[in-house]
Amino acid sequence: MNFIEPMDDFPGEIKDDAIINILNKINTFICIIDVYQGRANDATDPNEREMYQTLADWERTHFHMLHRIDEDLKEQIWQDNHFWPF
Repeated sequence: MNFIEPMDDFPGEIKDDAIINILNKINTFICIIDVYQGRANDATDPNEREMYQTLADWERTHFHMLHRIDEDLKEQIWQDNHFWPF
């Protein structure tokens, strides 16, 4: 996963603060997951490895929840605008 710097102004017509907030949080979770997963992979102590792996897995659940919200918002916007990509 790659971290993308939080943006105040997204390209295109994304002006909704809620959407920008969700996208920034998704990017933050990606960064946090990378840090925890990297520390789990580098840890030599089994307890330390387990702790960081648990944290990485826990943050992944948050990431997936926000990703689902983002997908739902996108589908709602498409529906509201009568847009259905094929």
